[in-house]
Amino acid sequence: GIGRVRSGGDGEGDSLERTRAELRAKNRMLDEIQLELTQVPFIDPVTGVWNRLQVLERLTSEWSRCERYGHPISVLLVDVEALGAVRATDGRETADRILKVVARRVKSIVRDHDIVGRYGDDAFVIVAVQSNDAGARQLAQRLRQGISGQPLVVDHEPTTISVRVGAATNS
Repeated sequence: GIGRVRSGGDGEGDSLERTRAELRAKNRMLDEIQLELTQVPFIDPVTGVWNRLQVLERLTSEWSRCERYGHPISVLLVDVEALGAVRATDGRETADRILKVVARRVKSIVRDHDIVGRYGDDAFVIVAVQSNDAGARQLAQRLRQGISGQPLVVDHEPTTISVRVGAATNS
């Protein structure tokens, strides 16, 4: 019949499909990098959680919404104790690694919609939306147990860390 004749057979079609697949993969990678770059100004570089400015901005927004609709909201401050001594004896890098592990533990304990950020050198802040005083107390207890109740593994070494947790709520 009538039609086009391709030279090279199926090899060109396979090559074209591989090239398209590579382009799709690279476009996905570029999209991920672009998303990360837009979040860089809002993320604490040491711990990977929100930075103080972003947490305060989100707290302001959530507080207004909770006040408007009559929902409770709680704010918890988690202070990692004796980290200054770790910095003095083992260095800033070790203290930073401890903070990373603590941040991961905090994120694993709180709900997905709660806001976690680094508030200061050795402190984290949690904005627990729709959490009343009883919920804040329960969360504080879970945080203390989850962080202080079992050793953190930093550089393959178990390290015991103590935390103090304070809370405030609008209910």
